[in-house]
Amino acid sequence: MSTIKTHYNKQIDVLHDIAYLLGRAKSNDEMYKTAVEQSIVKLNIDRMAIFLITGENSVQGTYGTDTEGHVVNESYFRSTITEHAFASEMISNRTYIGFQKKTALLHNFSNVGIGWNGYVTLWDGADPIGWIACDNLLSGSPLQPSQINTLKMLGFIISQNIVRAKYQDQLILANNELELKNRELEYLTARLEELVFIDPLTQVFNRRSLERYMTEAWDFAAQENKSLSILMIDLDNFKSINDKLGHLEGDNCLKAVAELLTNLIKEDHFILARYGGEEFIFSFVGISRDKLSYNAQLILDNVKKLTAHEPNGLPEHPLTVSIGGAFTLANDNIGYIELIQHADKALYAAKSEGKDRFFMSDFAQMHIH
Repeated sequence: MSTIKTHYNKQIDVLHDIAYLLGRAKSNDEMYKTAVEQSIVKLNIDRMAIFLITGENSVQGTYGTDTEGHVVNESYFRSTITEHAFASEMISNRTYIGFQKKTALLHNFSNVGIGWNGYVTLWDGADPIGWIACDNLLSGSPLQPSQINTLKMLGFIISQNIVRAKYQDQLILANNELELKNRELEYLTARLEELVFIDPLTQVFNRRSLERYMTEAWDFAAQENKSLSILMIDLDNFKSINDKLGHLEGDNCLKAVAELLTNLIKEDHFILARYGGEEFIFSFVGISRDKLSYNAQLILDNVKKLTAHEPNGLPEHPLTVSIGGAFTLANDNIGYIELIQHADKALYAAKSEGKDRFFMSDFAQMHIH
């Protein structure tokens, strides 16, 4: 199993799970408690607390952990922002995440140990709304790079949930601003949805996940002198399926193809993502050109076993796909965007030659496989 893929999938799973649970919280109080509980379990943080700014220089606790790691209600806690020197400095400098090592660890302003502590500031646009505090009081474990990246994304998720809840309350109380607030809510919801790495229809990775994976994979492939390759897969006659059988059946076909692709291809270093519309992309690290062609033919052969159906359930016709491939080495000075572009050109050639076939781009010319 690829170290990159495993680490990448874990980060995605953690953020996806936490975002889902926070989105289902019935109140702000439940959201804060859930955020602390889930973060401790899934981010391997010893202690964590969420603080909210309630005035120009005032802050209040929500939920946090005591010195033994138990999650407790800390809404009783109130202080000035300036009493939290590091957090106050971060807010003044618009710093989103910061850490101190070998520093005094506090509980209710009392020194309870020495270790690292971190702060993730929470924002509503340009306005600070609070911060997350965390440390390693109990285990003394060193700070991991994966914790830093995931905590930063967690701060954005919690910020958006807080802001969304605030605007929802204002919409209820101010009917005369309903139209404006609805637009704001839609904007905030869209921002939150950007954090979701899974395509909601097909349940495979989405385009943002693909781009993030390929950025990391490119660096890894360059260091290890590995190959990088792309299969761009397009469901043939998709517009006809939608027009003739309906968009619901079109969605069913996309889900069936995604499920097939998910279970069909087995490699150590790869990602499958929905690129947009009826297009899917496989990105591989370290496989040969021949194996790339083999995988493409395997996909062509097996997709034909899938069938689109009429509304009465009768089979209509087998599905087919067209595939464009591109292959290179990471040290060939070809970026992943250019690699995708070449796969797209090969896909266009496959479509032009009658569909249900695979074309490989050799950058200088196309070759049929």
